[in-house]
Amino acid sequence: MRQHAILADLLHACAHPEVASAALFALSRDAMEKARYGAARRRQPLGVYVAQEVDRFARAASAQDRLRLARRMRGAPAPIAAGLEAILETA
Repeated sequence: MRQHAILADLLHACAHPEVASAALFALSRDAMEKARYGAARRRQPLGVYVAQEVDRFARAASAQDRLRLARRMRGAPAPIAAGLEAILETA
C-alpha cells in the first residue's frame, strides 16, 4: 500500500512544473539529458516538459504500466527519482 502512495505522490506532485523542475536535480545524467532534449524538441521549459510527461503518463497509463512503474520504484534509494526517470524513458 505504501508503494501506491509513493506512486500517487509522484504522479500528483510532479505534474506541476515547479515541482518537476525541483525533482530534476535527483535524476541521473542520462535522464537529465533525455529530458533536456525532449524539452528542446518541443521548445518548452524543462519543468513544463517533465510535468506534461508525468501528466500524460498519469492519464494514459494502463494498470500494467502503473504496476511496472511501482516495481521500478520499489527498493530504489530515491523512489520518486526512479519513477520520474522511468516515465521519461517512455517519452
